[in-house]
Amino acid sequence: MRPRNGVALSLALGVLLAAASEHALPGGNLDASCGSDSTIRIDLDVDADRDGSVDDFFDEDGEDAWTRERGAIFSVRVEGTGPTDPAPLVVRSLGPALAPGERILLRVEEAEDLAAVRVLQPVEPEASERGDLDWPKDGTIEVTALVDPASPAFAGDPSGDVVFGIEGVRFAGLPEPAAFDGEIGFALELHRDGRILQSDRVTLRVAPWIALSTAEQSTAVFAMNASEPFLRTASSAPDAVGLDHSGRLVEIRRWGCSQWIQDHASIGYTGHPGGQARRIALLFSCGEDPLWPDAVLRELGVESFPFPGVSLERGGLFDGDAGGNLAVLPPGAEHPLGRIVIGDTASAELTAFLEAQAVQDPIVVPTRWLATGHLDEVIGFTEAPSEVVIADPRLALELLRGVPNPASALLFAEPRRAPLRTVGAVATDGLMLTADVDPRDGDWQYLRIVDDSASGSGAAGQVARIEVDGRGLWINRAWEAGEPRSPGQADWYIEPRPGDRFVLVEETRFWADGRGGDGSPAVITVRDLLSDEALIELNEILVAAKLDEIRSILDRAVDGLTFVPVPVLFTGSNEDFEAGRSARAFTPSLANFQPIAGDLYFPRPFGPPGPSGRDALEETVRQAFPNALFVDCWETYHRLGGGVHCGSLVLREPPTGPWW
Repeated sequence: MRPRNGVALSLALGVLLAAASEHALPGGNLDASCGSDSTIRIDLDVDADRDGSVDDFFDEDGEDAWTRERGAIFSVRVEGTGPTDPAPLVVRSLGPALAPGERILLRVEEAEDLAAVRVLQPVEPEASERGDLDWPKDGTIEVTALVDPASPAFAGDPSGDVVFGIEGVRFAGLPEPAAFDGEIGFALELHRDGRILQSDRVTLRVAPWIALSTAEQSTAVFAMNASEPFLRTASSAPDAVGLDHSGRLVEIRRWGCSQWIQDHASIGYTGHPGGQARRIALLFSCGEDPLWPDAVLRELGVESFPFPGVSLERGGLFDGDAGGNLAVLPPGAEHPLGRIVIGDTASAELTAFLEAQAVQDPIVVPTRWLATGHLDEVIGFTEAPSEVVIADPRLALELLRGVPNPASALLFAEPRRAPLRTVGAVATDGLMLTADVDPRDGDWQYLRIVDDSASGSGAAGQVARIEVDGRGLWINRAWEAGEPRSPGQADWYIEPRPGDRFVLVEETRFWADGRGGDGSPAVITVRDLLSDEALIELNEILVAAKLDEIRSILDRAVDGLTFVPVPVLFTGSNEDFEAGRSARAFTPSLANFQPIAGDLYFPRPFGPPGPSGRDALEETVRQAFPNALFVDCWETYHRLGGGVHCGSLVLREPPTGPWW
């Protein structure tokens, strides 16, 4: 961005202004206490009207008082990540030569603000790198040699103007190393014999970090190489896809941290008038593990900086400082850059940083009741303006209550509709059951005891891995009821009795054991769920109330929102629900989805068959969103407390219009 002299216009208007300001010095302020006989013109200019250039006349008004409508802007550049992109700070031609003893000083009005900016040497703007001015600690530097046309070191253009550059090194509101409110003032002063003869001052503000919403065009989706079905359609079931279906997958090799890609970064952008909009990722650490692989981001033209002093270590003070706990409502008429939504598990420092950007007005919603405590467990935003996808346990229960034959309808297993059989006899110390089972009917691998009311055995809820032959069903491992982390044992915990009923299963998902392996089989019937009174209370009353509160907060904050409920059941402890931090999605959270290139990638819910015979949970989402696709994220994400959104991070283009 080059300065404009506006000489002809200034001269013409100067005739009209002369009568009103007969004794004024153009652009400068006379020190009334001492008078001045100097012929030097002191004029410091910035792009106060934000049109991408610096004009000697049009940018005078408001140059020293920054407002939302007027005032110069500079942007942050992470050092070493590309060519400089400074905002200009123009010292206008001084006019006649300096008199003996006259000096030109450039002063930062608050010296501590120098820690937040780089003031670049006056060289050609096209230069890839520009040296910094070496400021003394008091914030005042002599620039006489650079701005005096008679000096051998003069760095101006033929008109006599000298263009310094301003780049930020810190955004407003960062907690370390020192507070910076985003505004910085400079004064250009003419000194003689220890007196200030003239001065001119300007005020600039650092451009905000602006979080990108899902409405912006997606160019890449990052994901860890942790699960083949999650990444690749070729490794997925026929009715599912991998993230490679988007055509934008960038696979990240494990670098020592976790697979929770979304939680380690939030990608936004910044920019100033006359400069380029540049994407900058806000990075969150993971305990003592490395940050996000910023080399990958740099290859795609994304700068990055770490948010200071935060950790994702579970149970730590700042486990809410994460990309999965920060989302952006797409832009609307009231909020052209969208509104940030953040969970109340975020630290005060992160919330204050987002508020200090002053353009996306964060909305805080309750997430402290969730085990992970992140926003993306319960809400998400599509690419459509004002559309909010929200988890709805009441809807999930309504759908389950509409499932035909709930005693044989399964979740998290294949087939979804299972044969229901009755134990005829128990033999070989309980390791063989006789029942009316033909091994030719299916490749039966597991059974679940679903009803012990006839015998009173207490065996219901147990799952066993089996082999079937002509004599019966042989048990080679069993898992106790209600213990998802259980590794199981070689025989029954409670031996079934004749009359107990069970379902047969070919395949089942497994819960995690907490040590990186499989716990117990996840297969369960709809009847089992609907007969669990504590689960019903948790979902219909406790969780639903929290989600109603989130919905109400968003409704009050933004007019015209459209909420689209998706069925999700939660599990957790009913006791001490508020502070216990135990609630997590039991069925894969359909609110934890990722919008990519016009499609919505949802977790496969592995729900029971509804009246149509298709997955009742999945079918509900397909009816609401024709562009819905489903990704198997069970093993790597769902059973560990996450979903598709947790395991992926989308790189989006900044909007084309100016944010200011």
